Amino acid sequence: MNVAVIDGMTVDDAVLAGRNAAPSDPEPGTSIMLALNGEYVEGDKPVAPGDELALIPPVSGGSDEIKTGLDWVFVTADVLDPEPLTDFVTTGVDGAVVTFLGVTRDHNEGRTVLHLEYQAYQPMAENKIVEIIGTYAKDKAALASATDDTNILEDLKVNSARLVDVILDFEDAFDIEVEDEDADKVNTIGDALSLIAAKI
Repeated sequence: MNVAVIDGMTVDDAVLAGRNAAPSDPEPGTSIMLALNGEYVEGDKPVAPGDELALIPPVSGGSDEIKTGLDWVFVTADVLDPEPLTDFVTTGVDGAVVTFLGVTRDHNEGRTVLHLEYQAYQPMAENKIVEIIGTYAKDKAALASATDDTNILEDLKVNSARLVDVILDFEDAFDIEVEDEDADKVNTIGDALSLIAAKI
């Protein structure tokens, strides 16, 4: 959807304009996260012509703020097993441990929930990949015009010895684990994106 940008328009204004222009109000609710040109922003961020605005549902969002030293979060496609979590939080002074198991509700904010979809927002992933590789790239000009076909070693002049650091940074940034055989297949930015999309 395209929205005409006016002077002083903010992200919140653009969202409202988009809702007004839609055939029916999508009512995004209050728990969405907002991304402008591939970066998370607040609603008061100014927008300009040509900007891309994305509304990220809560299952794709979250926070990178660590509230305590005991936060432990992981994502798995396997059946949830509460025992490792119980073992992790139990101390010698505890008399009991209560486990909370959340389930998918059949409605949300007055609307029926039919199914859930988990997706990675590709532009944001691409921006982060380029940012990480840019730390080690010697050819900054090539980096500025990089595409999925850009070769990390040959085009961006990343030292082959630093490719291990690139993969480690990918693991930290996207909270994934990359096996050696998968890392060996990463030659281009597109390879990196495909690898991360498969792991998220």
